[in-house]
Amino acid sequence: MKGTAPDRERLQHLDSRLAEHAAAFRPDLIGGIRIWTGADTYVEAAYFTSEADARANETSEPPAELAAEINEFSEMMANIEFIDLREPWLH
Repeated sequence: MKGTAPDRERLQHLDSRLAEHAAAFRPDLIGGIRIWTGADTYVEAAYFTSEADARANETSEPPAELAAEINEFSEMMANIEFIDLREPWLH
């Protein structure tokens, strides 16, 4: 993914909060990394068990106690360009 986030510190806080619960509602998400390329721009890679699992779970409802934070997280990650690497080479 490539995108912008207007409040980097807040996004990092939400990352840590959501990471505590991600395994419970997104078991397909193995991990990821975000690299900041400017004050508010980033490139991010997320790793999933499979594309089918990721697609099936991307529309799943988050736990009620995280709904507000996930909505805020989604709003903050503006102008996302998704780049699907269906057969990545990991060396």
